[in-house]
Amino acid sequence: LFGAPGATSADEGTLSVSHALLPRSLRAAVSRLLTRNTDVKPREILESLTDVRRQTAASVYGVPVDHTLRSARVVSPGLTFISKLMAPDDTTEAAKGLLAACASAMRRGGASRNRGRGRLVAALDRQDEFLQGFAENVGSVGER
Repeated sequence: LFGAPGATSADEGTLSVSHALLPRSLRAAVSRLLTRNTDVKPREILESLTDVRRQTAASVYGVPVDHTLRSARVVSPGLTFISKLMAPDDTTEAAKGLLAACASAMRRGGASRNRGRGRLVAALDRQDEFLQGFAENVGSVGER
């Protein structure tokens, strides 16, 4: 399901994840705002959904180091994103349970130097059903 560590295209995992999108209803509302109300600017929508975090390096004495101020745009807390997970039809119930357990355990995400800045809650449709199957099949998780 996840592939082997250091996998190449020959032995990569079978799980595929789509782009994460805001819920359809929110995307539709933003689209309506942009098409019907010329007073609303894309920048205003960006600022309503994100925040800017700034940080600087500090010396050993706790004093800010010159020319080290950095800014990063981050998603505002509480926003929901939705992705589709695609797996082969023959994915075992044990593998689905493992995926549900991994989703339940996910707590942080991010990229580059700031990995872990974002707090996450992940859930799958039918997650409880998959977790029950996982609990019944611990130790029998196969390749898929």
